[in-house]
Amino acid sequence: DVGLENKYLVQFMSLNSSDKSLLASNRLEKKLKDDNFDLKLIVKPKLIDGKKFFRILTDKSFAFDNAKLLCDKFKKKKYKCILIKL
Repeated sequence: DVGLENKYLVQFMSLNSSDKSLLASNRLEKKLKDDNFDLKLIVKPKLIDGKKFFRILTDKSFAFDNAKLLCDKFKKKKYKCILIKL
């Protein structure tokens, strides 16, 4: 079953500065910990239309259903998130 493969990351935001992204990911990780989410975040560069963006993502990948559940939990706590397919 394709849906069971860990092919999705949860993305919280995407910024156009590496420094800002690192700062934001550190802040976000602390905030998530305070909300009892034990997650490590990574910053991953992504070229979009020739511009470099830095995505703030979970370091673990998830099956689609699990990623969606996780994102829904975040949304209940007022975090913005989207799923990124690997």
